[in-house]
Amino acid sequence: MKTKWTVLTALFYPIVLANVAVGFLAFVMILFKVDHLTVSTVVLWFYFACITSIYFISERALKAFGVHKVFLCFTVIFGIFSVLSTSILILRQFLIP
Repeated sequence: MKTKWTVLTALFYPIVLANVAVGFLAFVMILFKVDHLTVSTVVLWFYFACITSIYFISERALKAFGVHKVFLCFTVIFGIFSVLSTSILILRQFLIP
């Protein structure tokens, strides 16, 4: 049982690194006074790319422990949020004065 939790912790470790990278990206963009909607769009797409790559790299291990559906749902949710944020950004930049 202890080895299962150790392996699951090792599988979630890249998520923690992605969280740190995304937080730093958002911090730097806000520090440079980038528009908040642009920051959220860039951060969401970056996080979606991170989560997707982590899922595809560790898919076999995730399936072995039965948590691949959780990661897949997490990836889909961030993909939807990214598309919605991009849609709002495009609407605000080009269609709404």
